[in-house]
Amino acid sequence: MILDVLRLEEKVKKYEGDPKASGKESEKLNNAGNAGEIGKLRKELAKKDQDIETLKKQSAGLTREYGDLSDKLEATQADGMPKKDR
Repeated sequence: MILDVLRLEEKVKKYEGDPKASGKESEKLNNAGNAGEIGKLRKELAKKDQDIETLKKQSAGLTREYGDLSDKLEATQADGMPKKDR
């Protein structure tokens, strides 16, 4: 409903010869709110959410692997000498 009002206001400005009325803005208003656009944006949002979940899983795996490697390194270098004396 709001988009309809904005479109109508844009048409009125266009008919009255308002120099501020830009063609690009009215074109955007005509395309805004189409069912296809909303569906496309929802699909993009779902894909972004899936990408975020994938990155979180990768981050958790890398953190776990880093911890394992640091434990192994510490075990191989544990000779009883304090770190600052090495």
